[in-house]
Amino acid sequence: FSGTYVTRTNASTLNARDLVAFAKAMIQGSRDVMKPIVNTPAIMRVGIHTGSCVSGIIGTKNLKFCLLGDAVETAAEMESTGTPDCIHASEALVGLVSDEKWEKCK
Repeated sequence: FSGTYVTRTNASTLNARDLVAFAKAMIQGSRDVMKPIVNTPAIMRVGIHTGSCVSGIIGTKNLKFCLLGDAVETAAEMESTGTPDCIHASEALVGLVSDEKWEKCK
């Protein structure tokens, strides 16, 4: 035990850093996966946003875990319209992980 404490603000920053690192690893790893038939590397698009959301289990027979909220919709929109092999991040996320080398979209 080091005697350091994690505050809510620090936890948000640490989680954001971990998520960006995970996204980088997923994009890098996807390049090693070849699509069958066309024999080209798989391409990923990533959208990351931070904000509040609600989670829960939906259904009675076929249970599904769901995340709901504006933050989820924002990230999904960034991913679906994003450039392949790029991490698209909202201003809220960039504020938490400001030491990354972010490029502003045009």
